[in-house]
Amino acid sequence: MGRARKDHGFTLTEVLAALVIFSFGILGLTQAGTESAAGAARLKSKSLAAIVADNEIAKLDLITISAGKREGQQSQMGRDFEFVIETENTDVSGFFKVIVTVREENQTQALIQRTAFRKATPS
Repeated sequence: MGRARKDHGFTLTEVLAALVIFSFGILGLTQAGTESAAGAARLKSKSLAAIVADNEIAKLDLITISAGKREGQQSQMGRDFEFVIETENTDVSGFFKVIVTVREENQTQALIQRTAFRKATPS
């Protein structure tokens, strides 16, 4: 009588199918990692832009404010930002609404916008 053949291991087809499934999983993880890094970079830009806006609002406490618009530039951690400060009258005399919009240098999209209210003259 002939000996019964025992199969050990995987067939080539099974190994190739496992490799294809593994490859798709790795591609998905790579894409997720790339998106995570891009999100972290955007968050850093927004955080630095918020510092620029807060600095400009704080500076308003040192000068006399009037209604109008002014623009400027500021650097944070080696990155250059442009800001626009719009000052508007309110219903209360001597009290102004201040809107600070910050974007990265040479960009059109605003990263952050802060609104504050300030007295016309410093304390």
